[in-house]
Formats: sequence, structure tokens, C-alpha cells
Amino acid sequence: NALAFPVNESFTRLNWLSINLIVLVTNKFFLAKEKPNLGIINLFLEKLGNPDLAPKFRTIVSGTCGKGTVCKSVEAYAIENNISVVSLISPHIHSVLERITFNGNNISEEDFEYNLNKIKEVAKEVKMNPSYYEVIVLVGVLFAKEKKVDLLNCEIGLGGKYDGVNAIKGKRFCALTFIGDDHKEIIGPTLKDIAIEKSGIFTKESIYNVSYEKEFRDILNKKGEIEYIDFKAPEISNKLLAKKLIQKILNKEEINEVDDVKLPCRFEKIGNIIFDGSGNFDDIMKTLNKLRSKELCITVANNKCNVLGQGVWTRNNHPNYRIQIADDIVFGSNLLDEVTQRLGKLKRE
Repeated sequence: NALAFPVNESFTRLNWLSINLIVLVTNKFFLAKEKPNLGIINLFLEKLGNPDLAPKFRTIVSGTCGKGTVCKSVEAYAIENNISVVSLISPHIHSVLERITFNGNNISEEDFEYNLNKIKEVAKEVKMNPSYYEVIVLVGVLFAKEKKVDLLNCEIGLGGKYDGVNAIKGKRFCALTFIGDDHKEIIGPTLKDIAIEKSGIFTKESIYNVSYEKEFRDILNKKGEIEYIDFKAPEISNKLLAKKLIQKILNKEEINEVDDVKLPCRFEKIGNIIFDGSGNFDDIMKTLNKLRSKELCITVANNKCNVLGQGVWTRNNHPNYRIQIADDIVFGSNLLDEVTQRLGKLKRE
């Protein structure tokens, strides 16, 4: 539920976000009936006094899978190495407040509302509204300026070139995991088209670029100089991308190490139940490869992936797995109660 707030969080206080963006399906990332562009968010950043220029550094992370893990690892490395950091990460599980963190802690309701009202005033002035996603990016950027952080750490939500995060100006350190088959109805239809879109994070303001992409290096190389690392396991390679970014920001090889990060609902095990937020084919296959016999996996898969239609998750192909597609599960503040109730209706095999 993309508009979910904590139970005690007032919908009336955040009324503008919830009502103005009720057309969430079409206005989530880009405005409906318009070609993707950064025109409106650029205008809002200008009207707000270019708060994106306040932090000393910016990290921008894109890719088909793993970008959330990279961003959380960047955050962990930053904190461990005395770099103050605001992170913008999506999606959220319980509350929209999870998308914006300061040194690892969620933005407060008060800070969210305070900065949201600034955006609302600009919207009244220019008589236009950003998309839902762009509003959250703007709140995060304003919050970073308010906290006077060293680093603004951003995960691309969709694509790269025309994602709201890519409107953020100032010198940046960029990482791209790899190019896969996701959101092709928006940034495709071909993998080459997706590669062009995602490589759009590599701009003239990039100080350093790093990736473990293999197949589309010719496209990426047109954007500038890129360091490529060898892909090993996702956990190892994603953590290394994050470490590389912090090493370049600090301009030194020896930095304090951190533990591996764990994201909620990303192959998260609670008892013998696995909660997973696979949103594209590559993520889903990665999840399948991790499953052990007879484990039950609740996955919130993007219904546009048409996974079942591709025959990936059939009992004939994977007779040892019981997998439940759970697109309709609402991830509100009562997440576990909701899922537990639904699980009670399922028969274990």
C-alpha cells in the first residue's frame, strides 16, 4: 500500500499528499499522459532554492536488482566512517517515512510534514503538482539540507535518466548494478533501451562511476569513464559497489568495515516463512534459487511481470516449492497480522 502511514499518523495532516496523489497508479513515477521528463521536479528544486546543492556529496545508485542493498550499504559505510547521511530508498513496507532516513533512522512525521508543506506552497504558486514519487524525493532533499548532512544517498526508483532522483544536481558518485528485464513497458521495450535509460545516471557531474554490468558496457562507456568490478555473489558485489563509493568520497582505500545489511521483505525469514519483495523477473529467479525444499514464500511480485504467464512458477517446473503470489496483500502497519490471517487460509504441502 504505497500510501500507508503508521496507525497513529494523521491522514488529515498529510492530506495533500494522499488526496492530490490518489491517482497513484498513473502518477506514481511519471505524470500521466506526458512523456517522462524532469521539467517539473527541476522547477520545484529551483523554486525551493536548489536544496540539492547543499550536501557536499551525492551517491546515485541504479540497476535492475540490488540497488536498495547498495544504498543501505552506502549508508552503513557512511555512518561507520563518520559521514552524516540522508538516504532516499524505495519502496516502503509499513510507512512512507521509511523512504527517507537520517543516519539510519526514519524521518519523523513532523519533519516529513514540515517539508511537505514547503512543496505544497510551491505547487500552489506554479499551479502544478509533481508525481507522488517526485514529492518524496523533494521532501528527502529538503530534509538533507535541513540536517546539513555530508552525503545525500539516493536509490533510483525507476530507470535512471528521467527518474526524479536524477534531477539532483551537484557532484555525484554513481553505481549501477546490472541491466535486466524490468519496467520494459515504460523504459523498454528492449534491453538496449533499458540500458540507455539506466546509464543516464552517469552525467557530466559524475566524479566516479562503478558497475558490474557485463553485456552493455559499450552503452555505459559512452557516458564516461566507468570502473568495472567482477561479479561474484549479489551480496558480495553489491557491498563492494557501496564500499567503492565511500572510498572515493573519502579518497582513501582503508575505511572502516561494516556488517552485511539486511533489507525488510527481501528474502526475510520469519520462522519457516520467507517474505520477499521480488519486483521483476531477475529478482524472482534469484529468490527461487535461494529457496529450499518445502519452504513457503510470500512474494509481492510486480503483477506486470506476468510471471505466471511465462510458466516460471508451476509445480511441474518446481515440484518442491509452495509459492504464493501475494500482490493483494496490503503492507500496512499490521503487516504480520494481515499475512498471518491469510496464511491461515493456505494449506501447507
